[in-house]
Amino acid sequence: MSKLHQHLASRQEAIAEAWRQKMLATLPERGAGFIGKQKDRFRNPMGATLTVGATDVTRALFERVSKEEMEHRLDDLIHLRAVQGLAPSKSLAFIPELKGVIRDEIGDLNFPEGELAEIDQAIDDILYLAFDMFVRCREQIFELRARSMRDRSYKLMERAGLLWEEEPEKDSGMNRGES
Repeated sequence: MSKLHQHLASRQEAIAEAWRQKMLATLPERGAGFIGKQKDRFRNPMGATLTVGATDVTRALFERVSKEEMEHRLDDLIHLRAVQGLAPSKSLAFIPELKGVIRDEIGDLNFPEGELAEIDQAIDDILYLAFDMFVRCREQIFELRARSMRDRSYKLMERAGLLWEEEPEKDSGMNRGES
């Protein structure tokens, strides 16, 4: 484990909190105050999701977990962002901000450039994974909406008497070559 990696791993709680604050800054002012301050996870499930997500993803970054494990740890954050209706670039902008948080944490300390590039690449990989997850979530949302609209339209047409069932054609025997 590199010195930079060790330093950042020892500061992961502070990094996760600073990153959570960056996530809160992307929310509308009115909601961000409540979400950032209310600690009760039942009164504030979104705030709890941000806190747990930031902590889990930061820990996973420093533990160098598998892609599948990282996907698991990102899942709630990505679902939360997918339902907010923002553009993908805005929804996922919080991930590259982790690079800035890490640079702020490093401050004036000197570490080999290659070590920092390795961390940057790991964050880029998280972003690519998050984008794939985000697209899948949005596809599910659109499928649910389309299904809901189809079901609603069907029920309205049924109530209005605009649907009818076709009777099956009677077999006249002509299909079997009989006359």
